[in-house]
Amino acid sequence: MPYKDPAKAAACKLSWARANPGKVRAAQKKHYEANKERLAAYGRRHYEANKERISVRNEEYYKANKERIDARCKKWTDANPVKVTVKQVKYYVANKERLSEWHQQHYQDNKEQIKARNKKWEQAHPGKMNAKVAKRNAAKLNRTPAWADMYAISFFYECCPAGCDVDHIIPLRGENISGLHVETNLQWLPLSENRSKGHRWAE
Repeated sequence: MPYKDPAKAAACKLSWARANPGKVRAAQKKHYEANKERLAAYGRRHYEANKERISVRNEEYYKANKERIDARCKKWTDANPVKVTVKQVKYYVANKERLSEWHQQHYQDNKEQIKARNKKWEQAHPGKMNAKVAKRNAAKLNRTPAWADMYAISFFYECCPAGCDVDHIIPLRGENISGLHVETNLQWLPLSENRSKGHRWAE
């Protein structure tokens, strides 16, 4: 017999739901599948009619639960790298022009801050920056084969001792022979020795 008191009825339903989470999820899934389009349309109408209020509520909720939400998102991202990549690629392809316009405008509006931030990052990560420049230069010369281990190359640059340069044993632009941008063609040389070597190859 149903409760006449609405509060007691609600408490009873809540108690049953907590005791039967599996049944609740199954019922919710069944209802969603049977009413997918109608629910989606309602969700869009509700969001458009309450956009500002929803935005404020979401922002307040995030601020109040930032650490927990960030930790949960990071956990999911770390556990699903393929899904994350696929999602990012799909979003980029679907919004390529809009994203390009946004980035261009964002750069123009924040040019000085972005330059300062990039410079700070370059100073804090000289090895990665050198690897990036070397990769770009090698690509221009078409000296990076498809089978090159870019992780090993980047790691070699990051581990370069102070006072040394990463040198290509067989230069990428040699006079008689040109080498490849691969980890087995790299060595560390003192700055002065690397400068004097130039594009020559000492067999």
